[in-house]
Amino acid sequence: MERSNMQEYVIGKKELLKWCRIPVERLADHPERKCDILIREKKEELYRFIGDRMADELAEHNQNGELTKWILPSGHLDQYRYFAKRVNEERIDCSRLHIFHMDDWLDWQFRPMDARKSFVSARGIMESGFYALIEDEFSIPEENRHWPDMKNLDAIDDLIREMGGIDTVQGGVGCRGMVAFDEPLRSRYYKVTLEEYEHSKTRPAVINEDTIVAYAQREFGGCYEAIPPMGITIGMESILTAKKGIFLVTTGEWKQTVVRVALFGEATTEFPVTVLANRIPEFLLCCDTETADHVISRGSDAGYLAY
Repeated sequence: MERSNMQEYVIGKKELLKWCRIPVERLADHPERKCDILIREKKEELYRFIGDRMADELAEHNQNGELTKWILPSGHLDQYRYFAKRVNEERIDCSRLHIFHMDDWLDWQFRPMDARKSFVSARGIMESGFYALIEDEFSIPEENRHWPDMKNLDAIDDLIREMGGIDTVQGGVGCRGMVAFDEPLRSRYYKVTLEEYEHSKTRPAVINEDTIVAYAQREFGGCYEAIPPMGITIGMESILTAKKGIFLVTTGEWKQTVVRVALFGEATTEFPVTVLANRIPEFLLCCDTETADHVISRGSDAGYLAY
């Protein structure tokens, strides 16, 4: 297939099967990989690794008199414990640290969720699971905490551009390659080219139904009514200004295939994470062994071969 028209690229069954058959021990140094992967037996090792990288990057920028600019998620919090511990113990100044929050939940009328009344509010989650962990003496100033705003959708993109882009973007990856709420596009009536997608702006988004089910299963015992149907997300244009990307994928069998797609797939809107893996200069997947492994790599593909 001619790959110059990448917006039409859909990953085929043969490609997918080929990637899923690669043994876990061959992933990190595989010659065809598009990005790097760090695999550890225990998730806690990955949380510490990311937290330490955050603290090291901030300390280095402070020493050089530079601002630090991160896009951070509210879905993974454990690494923030290690970061906050380093900040508090080593007295690392956060006054020049700018946090750009990658997304937030909205209700069915595209209004922000009330953190006091909802199970799901990114602002509430980050306040208790990130900002509150840092002692007041070293805290991140309120004016340096930037959220996507339905009242001014261009504000966060404009600020990132004015500040010269992002140093590091963190995040997770959905089963179909979702990053932030930049989900795979699904419509039989319109298409967005890869170029258009890469220049996508901060915008409201309708959450795909399989994403609602996945969040409900993972966080709320399958109660999908607890998950808001809408969100607001930073677009790819701002994310792709990042010099580095570090994405944590530790959800076991549910994410084994998307790890392989991120590692080996060309950029395609079918799996948005491939855009980051192919475009961000230093892109790292952090996976526990169970998630990096694949059942098909152990010979369990008899049913698949029937196709």
